[in-house]
Amino acid sequence: MKRRASILSAGGCSVRKTLDALGPVSSLIILREAIYGTRRFEQFVERTHLNEATVASRLKQFVDLGILSKSRYAEPGQRARDEYLLTPRGLDL
Repeated sequence: MKRRASILSAGGCSVRKTLDALGPVSSLIILREAIYGTRRFEQFVERTHLNEATVASRLKQFVDLGILSKSRYAEPGQRARDEYLLTPRGLDL
């Protein structure tokens, strides 16, 4: 077991790098929802049971990392809002 821990702590481990980039468990939950097709902020909040500040922070992080892209949409009679889509990089993840 000690060997496994040393491998994960090594700088070249791709799993470690991925986990470091993604951050806390809440990030994995949001990523799971994006893979399942969730696109809108309100849906992420509702489906993950995370607070709005956490969801907003994680979505911004994923956009900054190139895992999600953000685009505007507007339903008739409603204000413009953002939706989040997995990028090719996010799909590869």
